[in-house]
Amino acid sequence: MLSSWKKIPQIKRHAIVGAIICLGMLIYSFFAVDSVLDFMSRTVIMMLFASALNIILGFGGLVGAQRTELMEGIFGIRGIASGEIYMHGKKLKIKHPIDAMNAGIGLITEDRRGNGIFGCLSIKDNVGVSIYNKYLKAGFVLDHKKMNKVVDDSIKKLSIKTPSMNEHISNLSGGNQQKVVIGKWVNTDAEIFIFDEPTRGIDVGAKVEVYNVMNSLVKQGKCVIMVSSEMPEILGMSDRVIVMRGGEVMAEVDRDSEHFNQEDLMKAAWGGKLDD
Repeated sequence: MLSSWKKIPQIKRHAIVGAIICLGMLIYSFFAVDSVLDFMSRTVIMMLFASALNIILGFGGLVGAQRTELMEGIFGIRGIASGEIYMHGKKLKIKHPIDAMNAGIGLITEDRRGNGIFGCLSIKDNVGVSIYNKYLKAGFVLDHKKMNKVVDDSIKKLSIKTPSMNEHISNLSGGNQQKVVIGKWVNTDAEIFIFDEPTRGIDVGAKVEVYNVMNSLVKQGKCVIMVSSEMPEILGMSDRVIVMRGGEVMAEVDRDSEHFNQEDLMKAAWGGKLDD
């Protein structure tokens, strides 16, 4: 089987890989949305939050707060029982991840290994999967020279430790895998970047590099939404924090508020009300 694969010209190989990826994403999107429709119809989630450019909007809460479910609903992975999504005053119709991507929304998922990376593919393919359409010649031939430069720049910018861009992503450490996932989205034209537990399971050095990427995006005028279960991370990175419990917003606190501290945010996470 492997020898037969090697006989296929490189251009055709990428076409085959691309087709497999697209098919996989379609299958994943279909089953992911279909499997949660019943759950969402039984769980009423009342959500209202305002986001702005040039800030990091943090989402805090305890296990079961349904922060990830909210983000997956915005990105089209989960069905939405009620509510509307607006961007620049325009109502968005997001039923699948491709709708969110076309609207300029990117999601760095909580489950990196489960649905953040293609473990059987190289770093180049993982970074390039979301931007292949930008580098096609004559509409179907990949411009490898330009694509390689984009991937190489991402490796250098994010300090991804790898012998080459052709290395399988499964051979990298958790921190470097996460940086590849971030690189995949940073190279898109997204305006809103959702980081769901972006530093879970990675070392301190990799965490700092992830924080630097987030701050860099804000400086570029992007909106960064961060979901985190680590209170020091929420307090250290966020300009505004929304605390959730059981799918409801319990508090919205700006950095300059007297309630912007661990004690008050934890109080809200447990269901307590903050004094005005």
